[in-house]
Amino acid sequence: YIAEYVRDITGADLFLRKSVLDEIGLYDENLFMYFEDSDLCKRIKDKGYKLALVEAAKIQHLEGKSTKNPLNKKIWFKTSEMYYFKKHFPSRLWLVKMIYLIIYLFDWLILRNKDSRELIKVVLNG
Repeated sequence: YIAEYVRDITGADLFLRKSVLDEIGLYDENLFMYFEDSDLCKRIKDKGYKLALVEAAKIQHLEGKSTKNPLNKKIWFKTSEMYYFKKHFPSRLWLVKMIYLIIYLFDWLILRNKDSRELIKVVLNG
């Protein structure tokens, strides 16, 4: 029973035919961590396939086990997000960057969050 069609499925829960993977290719090696499953799902949908959530399936994904360093996690996430937008939505990248720059500048200058300084660099380089 298919509960609903969805935009993304996390890689830990993704099942697909080998023929689909042969057609769209493997994971993008430029995405080290985060957004690799979103990229794969986007490419699947771009080929005309649908992603469906199967309600009866039960999968446990132990998230957050890849790194204990919160700043590294944020940097990897933001780096992958910038790459994903550059690859799939290049005309929207400037807007995404502006939004994050405003947020991180406020966070750094007003709230004195040192991590935000590093994230500003990631957004500017992305």
